[in-house]
Amino acid sequence: MNRSILSLLIVCCLLFSCQKEDDHNSTQGTISTFGVSLSPTNYLRAEVRATFSTQTSYHIAYWETANPEQVKYTDTYQATGSTQRTLLLLKPDTDYSCQIITEAGDKSVVKTFKTKSVEAFLPNAILLKEELSEKIEGYLLANNRNSKHIYLMDMNGNVVWYEPVADTPAVVNYDPHSQRFYMLTDAPSEGLFVFNAKKLKVIDLLGNLTLEKDFSTIPELQNCHVHHECRPMPDGNIGLVTYIDKTVDLSTKGGSQSDTVRGDGFVIMNSKGEITYQWSCFDHLNPVEYPTISSKKVREDWIHANSIDRDSEGNYYMTTNRDSELWKINGRTGELIYRVGEKGTITPTTHYVSHGIHCAIVQAPDEVLVIDNARENKSTGSRALIYKVNPTTKTVSVPTEVALPKGNFSATRSNVQLIGKQSVLFALSSSKQVLITNRSTTAQIQRHLQLPYTFYRVQYISTIKY
Repeated sequence: MNRSILSLLIVCCLLFSCQKEDDHNSTQGTISTFGVSLSPTNYLRAEVRATFSTQTSYHIAYWETANPEQVKYTDTYQATGSTQRTLLLLKPDTDYSCQIITEAGDKSVVKTFKTKSVEAFLPNAILLKEELSEKIEGYLLANNRNSKHIYLMDMNGNVVWYEPVADTPAVVNYDPHSQRFYMLTDAPSEGLFVFNAKKLKVIDLLGNLTLEKDFSTIPELQNCHVHHECRPMPDGNIGLVTYIDKTVDLSTKGGSQSDTVRGDGFVIMNSKGEITYQWSCFDHLNPVEYPTISSKKVREDWIHANSIDRDSEGNYYMTTNRDSELWKINGRTGELIYRVGEKGTITPTTHYVSHGIHCAIVQAPDEVLVIDNARENKSTGSRALIYKVNPTTKTVSVPTEVALPKGNFSATRSNVQLIGKQSVLFALSSSKQVLITNRSTTAQIQRHLQLPYTFYRVQYISTIKY
């Protein structure tokens, strides 16, 4: 009898132990179901589905199956019941593994999936040179008008994120604060004004449309054409550069009393798509006083502004390509405070005059990074210049000059960006090159990427967390 009772107790203990282990394996604490599959609409996204029996805080760990030591983690989420999250920034044609980890330490089983190739519509860049002494983390944002995509590459040129844009992305900028992409779309494919856009679109990392504005429906833009810029501002607003058509009496210049001159300005749009501020160059400059205004080419594109940014004091900075000038505009009064350039109100020394200025990025009030495309390709290639202006003395110094070797330049578009404390990114649009250099005055090219498509700009993004 005692032996039978002992045997029964042993069996009961074993059954209890097995049941407890099976429960743990099947539910993993509060995780009752877990699955992952590749997105049916995007080759570089994976959909993670899970069910939680109680309110649970969790994150998702994921890694290339061949490199289990290089684990990435999403943000921490909270959910009860069924939920779905999307994994982003995945390399094409790659096997991945992923796992759910709760705040309590419960771990799901490991699931696997495989991304698909995107080479057919978004080929990777070609890495032509690699001499960086330290690895640079981050992403590179570009656009492709031909296949109608915006996309992110890793720092080696591999496409890791993309989003189709049906009405053609002509210009794209990324805002790291909102983690959204700002685009000008619906621009003509040829002609003089290939950056004149019909729409503004803002999307998030999942491709969700958060704002769309058709410029033809905005009363303040009835005599304007938005072009070249849709810059997210530090205060959450959006800066848009505009062409403005104005009837001008050019009879003293050999024209008529009612000639049309196309000048420039900008508008500020809030997050709801409403225009809150307008500025026009015609309120501050007289085209009749412009020496070459009688030229049809100049009348059709007198200023050719191409970028705008805002400083911490609320003032704006524009770059104008016709005369390669950097302008500062008082954000409160609209006063055109100065124009830095060979023919401007503040003139740099001859060596620091730019030829094909583009893409102002404010470093501090009166201190602005620009690219000098150096389109004449005389003594150097394109240059990164920081213009530091003293408005009181009306002088400008250049604390930073980084010049590419002669032959490395872009005739149009392009941008530069400072990376960390040691590196500079050059995006040379017309030659389809992205270069990373040191910060020497005579730059040493340390990484060279050749892109498959002409782009407007390439923006460096240090980190994306989702």
